[in-house]
Amino acid sequence: MSQRINMVPLSARRPAGFAFPGRFAWRGMDLWIQGVALLLTGLLTFRMARKLPAVPLTTGDSYAYQYLFNYRPPFYGWLINAWQAVTGGVEYLPLLQLALVGIGVFVFAVELGRMLRSPLVPLLGVPVLLMHPGIHDAPSWMMTEAPFIALVLAGLAMQCRFVRRGGLDALLVAAACFTLATLTRSTGMAFLPLPLLAALFDRRVALRLGALRAASCAGISLVCVLIGMTWTWSRGGPFEIGSWAGISVLGKSLVLARPGELPLLPEPLATQVAEAAGVARELTAEQPDLAARLRAQIQASSDVRYAVFWPTAETDWPEWAAADGRERDRLAKAISAPLIAAHRWEYLQMVANDWISLVIHPHYWPAAFTSTPADRHRFAACAQTETCWGIDRYDFPLFGLVPLMSVSVLGTLATLLLIPLAAWPVLRRRGSPMLVLMWGGAMVVQGTLLATAAAEAGHMRYTVALHAIDIMLLAWLVAMAVRRRAPQGALA
Repeated sequence: MSQRINMVPLSARRPAGFAFPGRFAWRGMDLWIQGVALLLTGLLTFRMARKLPAVPLTTGDSYAYQYLFNYRPPFYGWLINAWQAVTGGVEYLPLLQLALVGIGVFVFAVELGRMLRSPLVPLLGVPVLLMHPGIHDAPSWMMTEAPFIALVLAGLAMQCRFVRRGGLDALLVAAACFTLATLTRSTGMAFLPLPLLAALFDRRVALRLGALRAASCAGISLVCVLIGMTWTWSRGGPFEIGSWAGISVLGKSLVLARPGELPLLPEPLATQVAEAAGVARELTAEQPDLAARLRAQIQASSDVRYAVFWPTAETDWPEWAAADGRERDRLAKAISAPLIAAHRWEYLQMVANDWISLVIHPHYWPAAFTSTPADRHRFAACAQTETCWGIDRYDFPLFGLVPLMSVSVLGTLATLLLIPLAAWPVLRRRGSPMLVLMWGGAMVVQGTLLATAAAEAGHMRYTVALHAIDIMLLAWLVAMAVRRRAPQGALA
């Protein structure tokens, strides 16, 4: 066992990564990496700051975070209330959120560039990262995307630092960042195993030491989660992080409803929902191309849940009207379970369609490749509120669309190949620390895609963190390809 332990002090180890060919020594290259990352992040965030509103834009979910409702994860509410305590209001909250995103982007670009030993990583990675509409627009809204992606990027940066230097401190910081991301959005739970995998399968140290490191990371995560759960419990909620997963699934399950399949709902609400679901299915099926059908399914979730069920339930269903957020989530799960059980195949088709939507982003397809409905008011939500966030198509500049689609599609394909091909060496502790990180990242991508597609509509806003992992994976693959032509480099 001792022969497998790297006895060289951590401070004396050379950075493990791709040695980019050229005339720069490592110190000079490190300065280039930091300089390029700082320059691009500063320029692009400054350009974004010029368009920020002074007061954040809000949705129906914003107030749940602002007023610390116990069915939402608490960290974003803490951030909003801390800002209000300092400034007296929510003015310039978008500027704070942009600063957090900028810091996350900079740290991630630097550490990824250092790990792969190339200034091209921040040169290409920073613009492509900020091109994602969900990241670019996040600071303007009083929603969780901005702090969530900042925390995820910081955590991934510390994972890259661990690959390069092997120190436990980087893993502990990564575990803390991912746990705070979980306390911001419950989907952050997918990232919690990354520090544990990196520690446990690190071939540079003995298995016993790796297990102790993994336990330390788990301890940090557990403490942070317990703090969040205790906070929720102290405010009259259950002893948990907070989630509205039942309401999310309700958007899918109600679309499956037929007459007579909603015994929990009173009349005429049950009939109205079943009729609206039938119309939504017809509108989805009649769309002439793939992207239009995918967008129509996303719109159908909003139509049946928010345009038909929600307002009528508020007035015609006393049990729903009297329930708080947590009880409504329980009622939503009770409605969804029999519908999904009765229409398993249709539900799986919806999950598959939303999985595809999360990868190919149908809202941003060029007009030449997809169509939009001639009469949007046939969709219930469009008719009532003029809000067609599901069916709408947005024009996106070609210089942004090509890298956005390429990163999403190629990154997802890379994860599908990497998971089975790298599993054996990683699980036997024969894979390099970099391979362990990439394999764990691939698992996170596919796990998040499946969980999101099972519960949510396939909207781009749910892919902000996956975009960063896709960039990391593709940069690593490009580095390996170039290494074959540059034998002086090495991938650890």
